[in-house]
Amino acid sequence: MTLRLAATAAAVAKKSRVPTCPEDRPLLSKREAAQFLGNISTRTLDRLVASGELSPVRVTPGTLRYRRVDLQSFVDSREYSRGRFPGA
Repeated sequence: MTLRLAATAAAVAKKSRVPTCPEDRPLLSKREAAQFLGNISTRTLDRLVASGELSPVRVTPGTLRYRRVDLQSFVDSREYSRGRFPGA
């Protein structure tokens, strides 16, 4: 009986953990970066990387992350002002 209670307590503790908020982390996953940029698709994010507009950070050989400050700079550079978009 005590083993079952311990397992239940562990399951409750695991569910009650507060996940790390993306706002607290300087590096974002591909999905989080796409959401940060206004819920664009991850394919659009791939296109931005391929065109050189964004540069991911290679954390491990198979893992890319995106710097929050780079994403914010990208958004700021595309800000609408005086009736025109940048580059228009």
